[in-house]
Amino acid sequence: MAKNATGVVYFSKDKTEITFGSQKLIPLSQIEYNTANNRRKYKQHVSLMKKKIREYGFLGVIVVFKSTKKDHLGNPIYNPAEGNHRTDALHELFGVDRYDVEVPCLVLPFPEYNAEDRETALEVIIGLNKDNKAWTIMDYIQGWSKTKRQDYINLETEIRNNKTKAPYLTPALTSYIYVMGKSSTDTKTIQDGKLKVSVKHRPYVSIMLDTMRDWTNEFGVKKWQLHPTFSANFIVDAYSFLKSDLLPLVEQGRMDSSDSVLIFEEWIDTVHNYVSDDIGAIEDFCKRKNMTKPKEIKQLSEMFLPTSTLDIKNKLIELRKKNKFDKLIKKATKPTTMIGKFTSSNGAVA
Repeated sequence: MAKNATGVVYFSKDKTEITFGSQKLIPLSQIEYNTANNRRKYKQHVSLMKKKIREYGFLGVIVVFKSTKKDHLGNPIYNPAEGNHRTDALHELFGVDRYDVEVPCLVLPFPEYNAEDRETALEVIIGLNKDNKAWTIMDYIQGWSKTKRQDYINLETEIRNNKTKAPYLTPALTSYIYVMGKSSTDTKTIQDGKLKVSVKHRPYVSIMLDTMRDWTNEFGVKKWQLHPTFSANFIVDAYSFLKSDLLPLVEQGRMDSSDSVLIFEEWIDTVHNYVSDDIGAIEDFCKRKNMTKPKEIKQLSEMFLPTSTLDIKNKLIELRKKNKFDKLIKKATKPTTMIGKFTSSNGAVA
């Protein structure tokens, strides 16, 4: 081990010299954003960092350059190499002149790594940030599963089982089924550890899991088959139909939950028939024309299941109208007068 100005050098097993930066608590007033070297700041990300710091505290370090610049008291100024948004968040939370707030930092060896040497500084900044791996949805699921949250354990188990049972049913699609949607708000539920499948939703989640396992195995997931975009939007539409047309009636006591499940399954069967007919027509056409190469089949894109979110949505709405689901719902709905007999004065079902 050898020490230099702001770092320590250790020798690896193969005698390579590896430099370690030094850890130091640095007053917030001595940490300045270097606009010449860093990428532009994102206000939304600074706000997110403020929220996280308020909620969890400051639980990390900022990697900094030591510069030749001094503050008005003669103390050295440090420029972030990694952690600029967190630095800005701290400045907004405490103020830029707070010398009493000490921030845990990792100081890069000086003068080898010098913020004034712009080319070297940029090389370090890009090198530190470019390989940072964003968390995948599976990382969040596995992480929260370790905290014994049952729905996360169930979801992780489902995804693992799908590797053999339904290899085309991706973790993303399985997650959409569990959170009953695919919006950023829906996926954030998983990220934040708030996934909870309610008792009233469990039958429908179970139905959707069985459905998508069977469909992906039956039809395949290539562009001319049951492609993931259609599947994702079908999942969203099915749950939207459930939440807007069926569950409110169940909650009002105007429809039996068993009838709601039956109508939901009827809708799935209807879409299955449509998908089967569409993909079957492509397969028949390819057989007649002896088209076997993907490049040839892709030329039939007009025959494929719709690919845009809007087209998929419109097609599914058209299917519901064509198959008169409004009448099916009406038939299963109890008359309001019958409900009134069993309703107390405050509106609750007796």
